[in-house]
Amino acid sequence: MFKSLLPPNATRLEQAMEETVARLSDIPVPITRYIDPYQCPATLLPWLAWELSVDWWNENWSETRKRAAIAASPDIHMKKGTPSAIRKAIESLGYTVRLFTGRDEKLAPHAFRIDIGIASQGITEYLTREIEQLIHASK
Repeated sequence: MFKSLLPPNATRLEQAMEETVARLSDIPVPITRYIDPYQCPATLLPWLAWELSVDWWNENWSETRKRAAIAASPDIHMKKGTPSAIRKAIESLGYTVRLFTGRDEKLAPHAFRIDIGIASQGITEYLTREIEQLIHASK
């Protein structure tokens, strides 16, 4: 039994609501399982991605790729606007990346060049658009 925090003149409805809330708090909810991208049930991954502000999401990705994108999101957001964020975002899709900035090569200020390792899959127009959108979201 719990000790009520309501005043003596509380209505029966208020008392019933307080009892219900007290009982709900006894139900164990493993919340840490639902906020960990590697333990979250696959059906809840889109909501976890939304909660962690994943910038680029595709329902057709494999479950492994979705989990990697969610796991990388906090780090990407902490470094957003930097070459590191762009590199991390592309790596979360499973590609190897080499990023060259204006300091590394003779490029215009704030420009960069990216070499992406996609030899095993080849390049498609869809993949090119996906990577371009991911880059724009990260910078």
